[in-house]
Amino acid sequence: MTEQSNEFQRQPILLAPPAVTFLAAGMIALHALLQVLGPAAQSWTFRNFAFVPYEFFALFGDRQLVSPVQTTLTLVTHAFLHGDWAHLLINMGMFMAFGSLVERAYRIPAFLAFFVIGAASGALTQTVFEGGQAFVMIGASGAVYCMMGVVVRLLFQSKNPAGRRRAVVLAAVLMALNLFGGLMGVGDLLAGAQIAWQAHLGGFVTGFLVTFLIRPKAR
Repeated sequence: MTEQSNEFQRQPILLAPPAVTFLAAGMIALHALLQVLGPAAQSWTFRNFAFVPYEFFALFGDRQLVSPVQTTLTLVTHAFLHGDWAHLLINMGMFMAFGSLVERAYRIPAFLAFFVIGAASGALTQTVFEGGQAFVMIGASGAVYCMMGVVVRLLFQSKNPAGRRRAVVLAAVLMALNLFGGLMGVGDLLAGAQIAWQAHLGGFVTGFLVTFLIRPKAR
């Protein structure tokens, strides 16, 4: 078993490191603030910072609906917005579990890069599958699944066959749950919205692949 695998076992998941804690606290605080400010503030925030594939497609057409900079930023800013408390808390639970493992394995700049890349790749994957439709995409699930992909990749690097088997099982379970949730509409029950399983898939694959370019910190 590698030193990295041992690190996974030694560290308590719920004792989150600083960057994970800061991001999770920020998303919770933002959601609470929007609830206090009311529907008008929520509508303005979603209109300006949620990701809308139709607006993204318009960047490459004859008519731009909003600022190109603003539209590009929503590839990431949508990850900080959530539909309701259930949506937020489900994402934050998974983010703190898997994100903590990733932050401990990598330096904070690399961890933040995974978050940004995961959010953007999730949004772009959803756009490819859904086309330039005018739906609104919110939630950190693309970034969360990117963290999952990173963890699976690190387990694959274990010299112990048991570690590699755990990676295969974890990847299979995550993808099965993702597809089941998307096909059966579990998102309607859990978070009041349809699960963006395509974004989850995009984030997971991206996280797995990007680890070939970003190395864990030395132990």
